[in-house]
Amino acid sequence: DLPDDSFDVVLDKGALDALVSDDSDAAGAAADRMFACIERVLRPRGRYVCVSLAEEFVVRRLLRFFDERMFALSVEVVQASKASPFKPFVLVAG
Repeated sequence: DLPDDSFDVVLDKGALDALVSDDSDAAGAAADRMFACIERVLRPRGRYVCVSLAEEFVVRRLLRFFDERMFALSVEVVQASKASPFKPFVLVAG
């Protein structure tokens, strides 16, 4: 286990998408555990930076967790150069 308040930034490039591959209760619970660990290891005023393919159920869970904890949220959609069913985005919570 990492100590509490260990990091200024936690960078997630695809871990959330891999963990929450479907909208099941088990995947949602795993995501909530991941978010709780992220929250625990972030220093005060730390940032969680998430690069995701933005499937709707992933975005809902992510926004709900950090919004309930009053994190400031910033979201930027990455414009794809060709048609895709996914809309990649970068979210910063902190």
